[in-house]
Amino acid sequence: YYSQSYWQTSTDNCWFAGDLDEIRFSTNSKSMSWMRTEYNNQSLPSSFYSQGLINTGTSVINIGANNLIIGGNFDHTGAGAISGSGKVIFTDPARVSVISGITTFPNLECTTGGKQLTFEAGSRQTITGDLTLTGSFGNSLVLRSSDDGSQWYIDPQGTVNVSYVDVQDSNNINPTAIYAPLSHDNGNNTNWDFDIATLTWNGSSSTNWGAAMNWDLGYVPNS
Repeated sequence: YYSQSYWQTSTDNCWFAGDLDEIRFSTNSKSMSWMRTEYNNQSLPSSFYSQGLINTGTSVINIGANNLIIGGNFDHTGAGAISGSGKVIFTDPARVSVISGITTFPNLECTTGGKQLTFEAGSRQTITGDLTLTGSFGNSLVLRSSDDGSQWYIDPQGTVNVSYVDVQDSNNINPTAIYAPLSHDNGNNTNWDFDIATLTWNGSSSTNWGAAMNWDLGYVPNS
């Protein structure tokens, strides 16, 4: 905390009418985008949070080190990228989030069990950093194509953490298979590695054999 009302440079005294809560010194100049992001983060943090539709067109979104939290749809109808070191996080299990277009994400995350992410058929999502897709016991994260039977493409290039997902129509174009323990292969998936394990039916939730909660490991078994 700095409470003085002026500071001195090598050539002049500089006066400031107020208190300074934080001072940072940098050895390089900052871009206008960086300054705008810093200002918005302090003055209106809600600008980095969205529960509705985000339509970016073909633009590049710079989120800096902040997280972009989305409960609704993400429409990137052109081809572009999200720059920065933050995460794009999908939330709200009550809503299906449709992800359209071709996008490069710095980090992509959804840890909301029961949530469904629907990817535009034929679209490609590249993740240069961390990919985290995890549901929970008996409440899988659902990954689907916008057109049943038509694949959507994913290219995770960094650390991959995937579990308790229910996947269909996905084509992983990265040379390394996506290992998805405790997850259900719902068909037409390419270069995914699902566990083939012996599960025990307990019927604790209903008589539905396709309900994850009715199996002892919390997911529907793979054939």
